[in-house]
Amino acid sequence: MPRCAVPEPRKLIFPSAAPLLVVACATLPVETPKGEPAAAALYRPARALTGKIIADGVGGDVLLRSKRDSSLELGGVDRENAFFFEVPDGAYSLVVHRDGCEDAFIDDIEVANGVARLPPVTLKRAGPSTQATVYRPPRKISGPNPEYTQEALRHHVEGLFVAKCRVPLSGTLGDCRVLKHLPPMDDSILYALQHRRYEPAVVDGVPTETDYVFKVQISLQR
Repeated sequence: MPRCAVPEPRKLIFPSAAPLLVVACATLPVETPKGEPAAAALYRPARALTGKIIADGVGGDVLLRSKRDSSLELGGVDRENAFFFEVPDGAYSLVVHRDGCEDAFIDDIEVANGVARLPPVTLKRAGPSTQATVYRPPRKISGPNPEYTQEALRHHVEGLFVAKCRVPLSGTLGDCRVLKHLPPMDDSILYALQHRRYEPAVVDGVPTETDYVFKVQISLQR
């Protein structure tokens, strides 16, 4: 069975790697596009819906839909071709997308006691008649980057912060929940996230409200 190779660049690019990477220094933070190699440490919660892609190359995007209320969560694939979602118990369906490949679908996923482990998902190379699910993650329009707190500077704090936020059509993040803390930077990072504006995710060409996991890597300038 042929496996999907890394696609050639196209006008419509689906970013890979971590959903959001911010490298901050003591002066001016710099944001790294998702399409570039991610320097952030891997984050995998112990209790989550987890899966892995089998394909040549790395990266991709995953759409998870709740069968209870049709809400959508959007996640990325890390540099080991793994993905995860922390979601309530219930029934879900999932789409795995990588540009240049056929979409892979998994239906009737049951999350029980906070845990579900999916079988490996094999991606096939897209054929001339393949119709892919066209979607795009939320994209930052404007807003601040995190600022180092005095305590964080004093203790040379560096590391990975992870939060899940709701991205509504208005573009202002809400209902943020910290999945991985980085004290004493939590408040500063959340403030920056909640004072940004984003273009909402687009699913099949339609702007759509989604939950989205933001990963923020903080490091001091060397």
